[in-house]
Amino acid sequence: MKLKLASKAIAGYIVILLLAVLASLLLYRSSSAIKVDVDALTDQNLPALNTTNDINLAIRDSQISAYQLYGTTLTIDQYRSEISANSQQLEALLSDLVVSDVSQVRPLRSAIDQNQRSLAQLGDVMSASSIDWDRARQVLQEMSQNERQITQQVSKLSEMIKTEASSRGHAISERLDQQLNMAVLLVLLVLATLFVAALLTKKFVSRPILALSGDLANVATHYDLTHQAKVLTNDEIGDTSKQLNALLSSLSSALRDVQQAAGNTQQSVSTLSTTAETSDQQIDMMTTKIEELVNTMTHLEQHIAAQVGRSEDAARAAQESAESVEVSSQAMHRTSESIGRLAQDVESSAEELMRLHETSSNVGNVVSTIAEIAEQTNLLALNAAIEAARAGESGRGFAVVADEVRTLATRTRQSTIEINQMLEALVASVNGAVGSMQTGRDQASQSVELGQQMVASLNDIRQNILALSEESHLVAVETEQAGTQVSQLSEEVQRFSAIGRAVSEDSQRIKAEASSLHQQGSKLQATVSKFKI
Repeated sequence: MKLKLASKAIAGYIVILLLAVLASLLLYRSSSAIKVDVDALTDQNLPALNTTNDINLAIRDSQISAYQLYGTTLTIDQYRSEISANSQQLEALLSDLVVSDVSQVRPLRSAIDQNQRSLAQLGDVMSASSIDWDRARQVLQEMSQNERQITQQVSKLSEMIKTEASSRGHAISERLDQQLNMAVLLVLLVLATLFVAALLTKKFVSRPILALSGDLANVATHYDLTHQAKVLTNDEIGDTSKQLNALLSSLSSALRDVQQAAGNTQQSVSTLSTTAETSDQQIDMMTTKIEELVNTMTHLEQHIAAQVGRSEDAARAAQESAESVEVSSQAMHRTSESIGRLAQDVESSAEELMRLHETSSNVGNVVSTIAEIAEQTNLLALNAAIEAARAGESGRGFAVVADEVRTLATRTRQSTIEINQMLEALVASVNGAVGSMQTGRDQASQSVELGQQMVASLNDIRQNILALSEESHLVAVETEQAGTQVSQLSEEVQRFSAIGRAVSEDSQRIKAEASSLHQQGSKLQATVSKFKI
């Protein structure tokens, strides 16, 4: 039965995997038991010890509060507040206290309840209108006795909890020792398995591979293709030895064929070298004639290209000039339109100034009317003042009013005179502006007419330049077509010349390759002769 290396390796891996699974299961069971004891220690015993300490502290705090109340350093309200908080704390601590023997907690709870009642009695005594100090001292003594009882009960619980914790600690230590011994045993088992696997690997893998390596070294050192490798196993290594023997047989047969072919190649290479030498001389003569023709056509092509460039430059310059004229024509047209709009704006402004002139005249008439009214008011105020003076003391107040009216009329008359002066100046300015705008409107109209004439002239120039550009472009196209034909002919000649050079280069390479092939054939024969076939 043929057993492959992969199957052997998988069998070994399965054995190691089973050992690892077994070790994992055993270690997991031991670890689970240790975890249970550790959880009980950390979740029960240690918190219970902390709780007993907190109970002692809470009892001491209540005793301190009682003595502070007795010493009148604490008010009754503060005392009752602290006792209430202390009672709630103790109740919470007793609820959190978890021990294996619940009967040990009952005496502690009774002593704490008695202490709480004594604290309440002390509060009642100290809050009475007439304090009974003897009763207060008696309550304090009872509280001291309760404290000693509570301390004794807490000490018993602590000792019990410590005993349980110590017991669990010893159990954890014993299980850890067992787990360590089990781990050492499993490691020894794994090492033994690996040792057996190493022995089997050496026998069924390493030894056949070393034998095969020795056979390959013998072939590589002595060039002996007749050597046959030993087949020691019936697996992949044995198959490799068989394939190596088949390969050596094939190489021996192939090298015999190569030796015969190398001799035939030497004769063919000699004939090829002679033929390549003759072809090389004829190709050199043809290449010289073609190069002369190529030089002549290259000069003609350069001359045509220069003519095409000058024609294209002339056409491009004419096109650019036409575009510049078009831009100038558009700019002149826009300028003419702007001047036309300006003339319209000037005319509108002149009309507005004429309306302003008429409005100023109307305002002057109104101001004249106001001046006449002020003059009449002044006369009336003067008459009123005269009448008031005739009236004596009874008309003195009226005289003062008349005098103010006359003063106001005088100021109004002066203001109307100033307004008339300003209106006259404004009318004069408006008349001057109207004349200037009329002159500007006439000049703008003339500018518009000149701009339109300039646009027409520029359009004529642009048409002439475009016609010149078209003629230059046609000349350039025809010249370029002639140059293209010459260039195509030159390219054909150059391709023919390149073919000649390529043939010459190929001939040179054939000679070189023939020489190299002759050398390689000699080396090949020398190399083949080294092997024992």
